[in-house]
Order: sequence, then structure tokens, then C-alpha cells
Amino acid sequence: MTVRIAPSLLAADFARLADALDGQALDTAAAFALLADREPADDATLPATGVPRERERMLSSAFIVSPDYGTRCSTVFTLARDGSANVVERSFDAAGNMTGETAHAFTVAAPLHQRA
Repeated sequence: MTVRIAPSLLAADFARLADALDGQALDTAAAFALLADREPADDATLPATGVPRERERMLSSAFIVSPDYGTRCSTVFTLARDGSANVVERSFDAAGNMTGETAHAFTVAAPLHQRA
């Protein structure tokens, strides 16, 4: 599996991610909103990779919808300083419709050298 990130979207997405941070806790809903962005990059910012322009445009969004290639899962992982961790994963079909969500909460133990 190849993970692609469109460089033209990164600056705006980092600004939106900073807005999603509330103090030190990530707003999971805001993080999923970033991952669900289906807006393609402007043609002027698309790289020249040898892929046809229409396909390059389709691949440029954070959330890709296509019958043969696209986003099938989005995952948000959070880890707090106290060691509490959460993983939430949403699954999608080829049309981009959410088909399920799973969530797991657990605690990450401090490394041995940091334990009192």
C-alpha cells in the first residue's frame, strides 16, 4: 500500500490541525474532518509524476474516492502524557460511505527508566 500526501495541501492542513488542538488534547472529530477532505489540489500545484492529470487530481485530496483505488480507512491515534491512549478507525466503501467505526482505549506504561 502506498500512502500519498499532496504537498500543496500540507500548509493549509497543518494550520487546520493546529486549530483542532485544544490545549494538549486533539479533537478527534476535527482530526477526522481533516482526513475526510475530498477537495483536490489546484492543477497548478499538481506534481508531474507521469500519472495522467485527471488521476493525479483525484489522488491529490486527503480522502480519495474511486472504485479501484481510494481511502478505505481513516485512523486517529491519540496519546496523552498520562499514558492514556485512544485509537479510532473509520472504514469506508469504494463510494466513500462510512461502513463502520471501531474504538479502543488503553494505557501505555511508562518506560522502565521513567518509573518511580
